[in-house]
Amino acid sequence: QAIYELTWYQFCDWYLELVKPILNSDQFSPALKQGARKTLVTTLENLLRIIHPFMPFITEELWQEIAPKLSIKEPSIMLQKYPEFDIQKIDHDAASEIQWLKKIILAIRNIRGEMNIPSAKPIALILHNGTESDHNRIKQHEYYLKALAKIESITWIKEEKISQATITFLIDTLEFHIVLANLIDLDSEIARINKEINKLKEETERARVKLNNSGYTAKAPQDIINKDRTRLLENQNILDKLQTQLEKLQQLKGSAG
Repeated sequence: QAIYELTWYQFCDWYLELVKPILNSDQFSPALKQGARKTLVTTLENLLRIIHPFMPFITEELWQEIAPKLSIKEPSIMLQKYPEFDIQKIDHDAASEIQWLKKIILAIRNIRGEMNIPSAKPIALILHNGTESDHNRIKQHEYYLKALAKIESITWIKEEKISQATITFLIDTLEFHIVLANLIDLDSEIARINKEINKLKEETERARVKLNNSGYTAKAPQDIINKDRTRLLENQNILDKLQTQLEKLQQLKGSAG
């Protein structure tokens, strides 16, 4: 499981996405791009060695393609040393920077999902408060933030009150405000969520009536009853989230008005 998470979530999901802006942009130097490619291929080669005992054939085939790029002369991955963890090589500052960056990107992606904002639609971001370190970090990582979170503009403000309709999240003391203008139609989204809530309420009520019916619970197989109870709990959780989302949208509509 740890190997799967390292490969899929850390390398494929995050590292590849973070390195794409470097490789695909003209604003980075050839030397930096070459360094990024070397790190990418070296990391992949190490991952293949880690995975090899569990997936020998596919890792061998992939390794045969990658090894020449690293000037590795051995004829097979089976002859390579298994990677060993070296705590001395951990760059804690770099790890902290990446975790901070991921927090912002994940928060924006979660809000997109909650508010039904298309992932490809650019957003405008307003920032308020934060430390001097926050300002420096945003400036340093602005290119990655814009690329991975689909941000078209980042604006710092000193005013306490924002006149536009926004949805806000915090990373420590730094406030992030996503401007909702041109992103969603509040009335349409409120109507859509109300429709979903009403549908779920009806389904939930029917499930409760059925599960409270002693005739049904006495005759139905236990696995079917368990599935009904699980579905009821899942629907209730979804209903609670939709209610929270509806309240947020109604508050936003009130502030916009």
